[in-house]
Amino acid sequence: MEYIKNIFAFLFLALLISLGLHWIESNFIAEFLKSNLIIILLTLLAINTATVSILLSKLKEISEKHKDFNFEESYGSLKSSLTEQIVLICFGFIVLILADSKIIQAKLPYQEIIFNTLNTAIFIYSVDILRDTGKAIFIIVDFEKKK
Repeated sequence: MEYIKNIFAFLFLALLISLGLHWIESNFIAEFLKSNLIIILLTLLAINTATVSILLSKLKEISEKHKDFNFEESYGSLKSSLTEQIVLICFGFIVLILADSKIIQAKLPYQEIIFNTLNTAIFIYSVDILRDTGKAIFIIVDFEKKK
């Protein structure tokens, strides 16, 4: 349920951004994401993968010291974040391909706003995954300070 709420929140925020940019007649974010979205997503995946590996080794270390803690849910969340990013990369490819289609450009009304919104939402979602993983680092640091 949390995923669905996040997806709609990111889509709404992206729509507001796209409409605002359309209103001020700026193509900067649209052109930037069109040229760089996949590279950005792959870079964020690489950063997240490195961060997750550090987190997993730290969780393993903590679980060996404190047998009463169960980190199964944390392991699942970390694995899920990587899967989400891979899905976002695939979805990003699909959106960019469809946005470049001459047939869709000719037949779909408001296609520019639709695809700008989708690309922006993908970007926001991917950055949020990285933010969430970064937040986990601070939780572990705080946990270690308390123990």
